[in-house]
Amino acid sequence: MTYSTGAMQVAENIRLTVSSGAWEYLSAELDPNNDVLVFVWGTCGMRNVAAWSASVYPRDELPMTANQRTVGTKLGKVTVAIPQRQHLNKLDGRTLSMLSDSLVVV
Repeated sequence: MTYSTGAMQVAENIRLTVSSGAWEYLSAELDPNNDVLVFVWGTCGMRNVAAWSASVYPRDELPMTANQRTVGTKLGKVTVAIPQRQHLNKLDGRTLSMLSDSLVVV
């Protein structure tokens, strides 16, 4: 996975576009030496439909468990972790955006 001109390439044919608002947030608010952007597939709160969520965690607060399915990469200078490799195809064509001061994958 590499970051190039607003898109993160995952494998050969899965792309995630990064909106300018999300990129500005990542560039301004994250410390690339201490923070990790994590994408997780699942349900959250009252939603009954699975979807991607994007969160930022301090690197030292991430679980230190070894998980062979985790995909790690960089988005610019930001470290990215996707612990559910089996769901990567569901990221194809999505966009990482800012909505009400939160990162969202649409």
